[in-house]
Amino acid sequence: MRLNSLPAVLCLLFLCSPALAQTTVSTIEGTIKDAQGSSIAGAQIVVKSTAIGLERTATSDADGLYRVTALPAGIYSLTVSHAGFATRTFDNIELTLNRTLTLDIPLEVGAVQEQVDVVENAQLLTPTTPSTGATITPQQIREMPTNGRNYLDLMQLVPVWWLTGRRM
Repeated sequence: MRLNSLPAVLCLLFLCSPALAQTTVSTIEGTIKDAQGSSIAGAQIVVKSTAIGLERTATSDADGLYRVTALPAGIYSLTVSHAGFATRTFDNIELTLNRTLTLDIPLEVGAVQEQVDVVENAQLLTPTTPSTGATITPQQIREMPTNGRNYLDLMQLVPVWWLTGRRM
């Protein structure tokens, strides 16, 4: 290479560098807010293109901001959902090369769709059956063969009385 052709090559590279800096993908960004203008954090954003078989998801941050990057040129649909809000869908969003589309989305309060099933459970107590128990009179305590006449020893004998059906 000759020395006088060096400035021509450098000039050519300098002119071609903007073409190399161009990207072939686009971005969709914006904010998710409610009807009063408050930010909605945690909203789910799904961007789909059925033509190229692409699906990307994002979640809005604490300020309601979202950003879906690296989207090739094409036609997209965008769906935003969050618990307690109606789902919004935007179809036929066209993205061209090296474009940033700003799409601010207000969400409306949606109907709460919740179902509560009440199932009847078995009763813990049966009102027609007498409960297990017995009453011990002071005379029965004196007549029972207990070790040291400790009243707590009598508690061990109560189920035996109930099972045998015999009262002392």
